[in-house]
Amino acid sequence: MKTLILSALAFILSGQVSTEVKTKEATVYICTGPKSKKYHASSSCRGLSKCSGSIKQLSMSSAKAKGYTPCKICYK
Repeated sequence: MKTLILSALAFILSGQVSTEVKTKEATVYICTGPKSKKYHASSSCRGLSKCSGSIKQLSMSSAKAKGYTPCKICYK
C-alpha cells in the first residue's frame, strides 16, 4: 500500500498530471459607439438595438476593466 501511494505521489510530482483548473470566462457584448457604457449578456439585447458603432464581443473582465457596467435589461 505504501509503495502504491509513493508511486502515485511521484507520478503527480513528475508533472505528468495537470492540476491546473481552467475557468471559462463569461463572454459579453458592448457597443463601440461614443456614448456606450454598458455590457450585455446577448448580442440580441434590445439595449444594443440603437448602437451607433459596431457590436464587439469580449470577456466580462475586459469590459469591466474598460469601465463598462452591466445592462439593466440583461442583468436584472
